[in-house]
Amino acid sequence: MRHFYLFIFVLMLGGMPGARASQSIPDQYPQSLLYSKPVEVIPGVFSAIGATAPPGYDNSGHNNNLSFIVTGDGVIVINGSASYLLAKALYDEIKKVTDQPVKLVINENGQGHAMLGNSYWIQFGIPILAHVDAAAEFEKSGYDSLDRMKRFNKEKAEGTFVQGPTETMTDKKISKLIEDGGGLQEAYEIDQSPYSKLDTFKELAKRNAGRVFEQVEFE
Repeated sequence: MRHFYLFIFVLMLGGMPGARASQSIPDQYPQSLLYSKPVEVIPGVFSAIGATAPPGYDNSGHNNNLSFIVTGDGVIVINGSASYLLAKALYDEIKKVTDQPVKLVINENGQGHAMLGNSYWIQFGIPILAHVDAAAEFEKSGYDSLDRMKRFNKEKAEGTFVQGPTETMTDKKISKLIEDGGGLQEAYEIDQSPYSKLDTFKELAKRNAGRVFEQVEFE
């Protein structure tokens, strides 16, 4: 159940706006492979906002949000990143913020810029979590994604290989609720109290439960 609520929070992070990034703005953090330096968006939650442009050599394939959460009991990384070296660059930033170890990597989706960097995190034995559908998508397209990334990233692709998630999950209680004939109101009432300490809990908990319900019902 812990993983289900983490995925709700991932949906929120993945939907964050591009924070003034645009195709006309050059690399905002030239001393790193990251397109921009991670910023603390709410206490304990950091995000390196990617370029709002196609992946390329200049942005090192960093055109999504690479985020991490400092929990007090370890760090959760959201998105493995587009390559081994880009993931290493993110980890270098994490170490500037905290001495806590990375305990979990969550792949937001099955695209290469979310999963190819798993090849870095796996060497530390860190569990890598993704939705079962995202894992299936990467299994199907991972090698093509790797080939494309190698073409534009050149030497920056060094060390990268196809590594899918080590753990998968479905939508758990939402799926069960729908199977039992439950509706949107019941989804709003699912217990999310373990995450009540998050700053945006009151504003987003019911909204995110409703969003997941609608997505699962549509599928």
